[in-house]
Amino acid sequence: NIEKKVKEGIEDITSKINDIDTDKIANNFKQGTQNVGSTIEDIFTTIFKIIGKIVGIFITMFSSIALIGLFIGTIFMFFSTTIDHVHLPWNEYLRAENYTDFPMWILYILSFFAVAIPIFFFLILGLKLLITNVKSIGNYAKYSLLAIWILSIIFLVYFGLRQASEVSFDSKTVEKKEIVLNAKDTLKIKMNNNIFYSKNMNHNVDFKFTFDEKDNEIIYSNNVRIHLMKTSESKPFIQIEKTANGKSNNDAKKRAEKIIYNYEIKGNNITLDNYFITDRSNKFRAQEVHIYLYIPNGTVFYPDDTISDYLTNHNSDINMYYGEENNTYKLIDNDLKCLNCPEEKTDENVTFENEEPIDVKGNFQINDKEVDIKINENGVNINTK
Repeated sequence: NIEKKVKEGIEDITSKINDIDTDKIANNFKQGTQNVGSTIEDIFTTIFKIIGKIVGIFITMFSSIALIGLFIGTIFMFFSTTIDHVHLPWNEYLRAENYTDFPMWILYILSFFAVAIPIFFFLILGLKLLITNVKSIGNYAKYSLLAIWILSIIFLVYFGLRQASEVSFDSKTVEKKEIVLNAKDTLKIKMNNNIFYSKNMNHNVDFKFTFDEKDNEIIYSNNVRIHLMKTSESKPFIQIEKTANGKSNNDAKKRAEKIIYNYEIKGNNITLDNYFITDRSNKFRAQEVHIYLYIPNGTVFYPDDTISDYLTNHNSDINMYYGEENNTYKLIDNDLKCLNCPEEKTDENVTFENEEPIDVKGNFQINDKEVDIKINENGVNINTK
């Protein structure tokens, strides 16, 4: 009976298993999985579409603003450089930095194409992110704009190389003059300012275009530097070096020779101009004037406060004085020692009146030993018992 019941139970279970529609279950599971996957896909697609729209808004907005700004700026610069009677403050400086004499208006247009064309394609990209059915500008327009952009880049690279070659060499002219100075004389130096060009002594003008007293166009500059140097010769001397850049050593030297710089030496007094000028046709080529004042050891030196803004430690043997101007210094080794600067007060010079002598005594027990400590004006005395 037990065997019979077991067999009947197994047959019943087997029958029920055989009645299960496995294909239907599998299809239902597959369909459910597809529905879940489709829903997740739709969610992520929606998120990415929203992000794309936001990115498109920013790209479109900034590209549009950049293109409008570039267009207005290029038009403005174009007319400012082509119309003779328009004199804007930056025009002269832009022309001065144009070493190749290439027409500036062409340079502005090509620069506009080099920058604006990539921004225009970014604008198209932003519009496509915003509007799915936006029409393409066509292959003809794409390739034409690409060709213009490549030509603009090639020209700008060529222009940059030409610019660099025009100032790739530097040269100088050197003028040396001895200063007659007696052993007891003080060497005095000061700067002179021309009020026709400037109303102050400050070192604040790299270069500017202006007119001289005869209405000639000139370049004016404060690029004047004073270097204090040590010499083993018995007499001090001054060396004026005029420097400039050019496309060759010869070209740079010619421009340096055309720098007009004045100075005067009368006995122990040196008067230096705080500026130099050169004709406008010589153009700006980083012209500078360097004054090297060679001083023998032991020379007494009086710097006027007008030279402080023009002194430099660069390429100088002697450290700049750190006291006040209008004081007298003496060259000792490589340092200028002030002879009449007010002495600084230190703690060593401070005294206390009616100061009572110190007398302190103490007795301590340390590790079964008795320690006596006595402090007075003679020092500290420690005894152990």
